[in-house]
Amino acid sequence: RDSTLQRTSIDFFPRAPASHGAHLYANAQVGVWFGEFMHPDWDMFQSAHEWGGYHAAARALSGGPVYVSDPPAAHDFALLRRLVCADGTVLRADGPALPTLDTLLRDPTREDCLLKLWNRAGAAGLVGAFNCRWSPDGGSPLAGEVGPGDVSGLDGAEFACFRHGTATVERLRRDERRELALGQGGWALFVFAPIVDGFAAVGLADKLNGAAAVTAARRERDRVELELRDGGDLVAFSERRPRRCRAAAGPAEFSWEASSRTLRVALAAPGRQTLVIEW
Repeated sequence: RDSTLQRTSIDFFPRAPASHGAHLYANAQVGVWFGEFMHPDWDMFQSAHEWGGYHAAARALSGGPVYVSDPPAAHDFALLRRLVCADGTVLRADGPALPTLDTLLRDPTREDCLLKLWNRAGAAGLVGAFNCRWSPDGGSPLAGEVGPGDVSGLDGAEFACFRHGTATVERLRRDERRELALGQGGWALFVFAPIVDGFAAVGLADKLNGAAAVTAARRERDRVELELRDGGDLVAFSERRPRRCRAAAGPAEFSWEASSRTLRVALAAPGRQTLVIEW
């Protein structure tokens, strides 16, 4: 009676490989209805499991709690650290993860299509793509496409697109899309951060939902001040090379790639902090 949290899925079955895609599909579909009045709970998973990364990516996008059912001494701590800040708090998305409109009326566990989910983290849009099909022989890769238009109500005309696991960002217009193909058990997470005055803070690249680590962005002429929930590898889009970046502890090392306009700032200190970028 004191919480709006409610389970929305089948269980996590570690020895039933065909269940993993169905697990995500069930949560997303139930969230369309129950997400209007409660917080979907996508259930536990095992971090060191063969499909642990698949489930972790879905939990990062889900907007719900994150918890695991690992046997003792069988944790994948490297994966778990990608879901939380240094203080243990979870980097949650703003609402329940929902199917994108082009996948809402399709069954990705039976049809040759990807399950695509969208959510928000502040001003940024989040999109996850998952191959939900399973067959004993591995099956064939499934193709799809993603873009800023997959995120309902996302403001902006141009966006910094970042796919987790890549080194750079890409500038996309609202109507542009990018193709991808995912094999069995494959997944991909994208962030679409609106570009304002030549700058967009994407988030922490070493977190699965790094966009949620950016809690505030204040722009004043040739400087921007970011409030962050944790340290790590900040990735952003910057039209120009910054003159300097500095945190509370002093100057912060950064790199800037002219071709893609990708800015990366190394923030070694853990915990909440302020980063100032000056041009």
